[in-house]
Amino acid sequence: MARKSKTQRLNDSKTTLSLWVDNGLAEEAPAQFISQMISKIESGKYPSPRQREWLDNLAAQGVDAFPVIHNQSRLDEIDVAINTKAMHNIHTLNDFRFKLSKGWNLSEKQEAFLSSLLEQASDLRENGLPPLSDEDKFIVESLLEHATQRIINHDYYGYRQSQGIFITEVKEFYKLHNTVTARHVQSLRKMFKGVTTSLSENKFPVGNLVSVLGRNGIVMSKARVNKSGFVVIDVLASGKLKEVIYNDVRIRLLKNEKEYVRFWDDSE
Repeated sequence: MARKSKTQRLNDSKTTLSLWVDNGLAEEAPAQFISQMISKIESGKYPSPRQREWLDNLAAQGVDAFPVIHNQSRLDEIDVAINTKAMHNIHTLNDFRFKLSKGWNLSEKQEAFLSSLLEQASDLRENGLPPLSDEDKFIVESLLEHATQRIINHDYYGYRQSQGIFITEVKEFYKLHNTVTARHVQSLRKMFKGVTTSLSENKFPVGNLVSVLGRNGIVMSKARVNKSGFVVIDVLASGKLKEVIYNDVRIRLLKNEKEYVRFWDDSE
């Protein structure tokens, strides 16, 4: 191979790097190497003889140096899914794409998950995002508020990063589209079964008598999530309307109410 000047080698390297980048191969090791060598040359340093040899070989080979791409038809399917409007789990799809392009085999569980994502993308392209029912809208907004105030803001996900990422994803998705996918709703309900049950079961209908923290009272609202992330309902007792924690409410009435209860008698 003919000797190259520093300027020629730098120009050839930039042209070669552009070739890799334009073909979506910027993260491949050869492309990363070329980028590092360009930075090295431009900073006033110079590659070693062996580095110059590999750099020149990559420039000479051009597209012939590209790695072999496997499962092209499958990759095309994934690319369509990735570019589907409002599709989520893009990071997961990209991960599957990388593995398949290298010829790696996916596990049975991974294949099933990938197939479900591709089906979701297909459904989105055909039918768009479904509007939320009033019930699902209430549940989604309530669970996101609960997750944010009682969990994420209290570093609950310090050891459950995947769940934290999911909650953030759903919040951003909902803010952008004013709806979420059926899978989002199902996952939220499953993640917060207890809160979902409390919000949905209507265990304490409005107008019913209940006991709360030593007093009998009347239920004045349906269950909801408050600004602190707790599930609460409004109860009227001792002439005062109070927001009370849902889990403190009991169906069984007290035969003898307490004469003094700080919650009812001292707080405003």
